[in-house]
Amino acid sequence: MCGANASHVTQSCDTISRVNEMRPHILHLARTFPTSAPRLFTLWTDPAALLQWSELRHAEIDARPGGQYRFEFPAPPGEEDVTVGVFSEFDPPRRLEFTWDGVSPCGPTGETLVTIELEDVPSGCELRLRHEFIHEQSMIECKSGWEYWFDSLDRFVRQLAAG
Repeated sequence: MCGANASHVTQSCDTISRVNEMRPHILHLARTFPTSAPRLFTLWTDPAALLQWSELRHAEIDARPGGQYRFEFPAPPGEEDVTVGVFSEFDPPRRLEFTWDGVSPCGPTGETLVTIELEDVPSGCELRLRHEFIHEQSMIECKSGWEYWFDSLDRFVRQLAAG
């Protein structure tokens, strides 16, 4: 379902499809943010910038093809919520592709694949996310997390624009 949010120029689109046997569950999300592709790419890939708008407690990013990253999410005392992966594509400011292997209080996701494409459009920058999953339950749990990140990023970009 795609549509415009009445209170924003933001557009969103999300679908879930099943495509291949290795990662048969695929989540698609898209939203237009009121900023440029280069700015959005930086907000997504610079650890200091990422920590400003996301709920991450810690972020390490080796921003290059073959580079690794590690995200630490808030977790209950004594539990861990960490995602690690490797960039297979790093093409500023247009495209990122990376593995996503998470361990959270909900359990492991298994190694998944995330592709992010950015495109400047008249109202800002469209971000298209494709996340391929092994397990359907992981896809369902991650969908709300990605929507939360999109909402947080949108608020942050709007605050920057407002000065």
